Amino acid sequence: MMFLTCAALMAYQVIDRIFYYVDWPVTVDLRINYNNSLSFPALTICNQNAFKTTATAKNNQYELLEDIFSGNLSKLTKYPEWKNITLRQLNLDNGHRKEDMIINVMTIVLLLVAYVAFKFLICVLDKDIHLELQFVD
Repeated sequence: MMFLTCAALMAYQVIDRIFYYVDWPVTVDLRINYNNSLSFPALTICNQNAFKTTATAKNNQYELLEDIFSGNLSKLTKYPEWKNITLRQLNLDNGHRKEDMIINVMTIVLLLVAYVAFKFLICVLDKDIHLELQFVD
C-alpha cells in the first residue's frame, strides 16, 4: 500500500512538472535606458609608443628618453640640463594627447574612399601597383 501511494505521488509530480514545462511560463523584466550624454569615437587606435618621436626631437629629449628606456642609466650623467626632470614632466612634454589621437570620422571616410578609388584604378588599368601606407606622428 505504501509503495502504491509513493508511486502515485511521484506520478502526480512528474505529470505536474511536464505540464508546467510544456506551458513555457516566462517572466521577463526588461528596462532599456538610452544614454545620449556619452560620446564614443567611431574608431579607436591604441598607440603603444609612450612618447611622440617628433615631440621628443623638438624638445631635444630623444636621446635622453632612448637612454632611460634602453637601460643605459650610466649615460644619464651626460644630460645635466635634465637633472631635475620627472617622468611626469617628460610625459606631459612628449606624450601623446587625446586631441592628437582622435581622428575625425570624415577623415576616415575620405581615406577609405580614396583607397577604394585607387584599387578600382588598379583593376581598370590592370597594372601591378602596390600601395604602402606609413603612419608617422
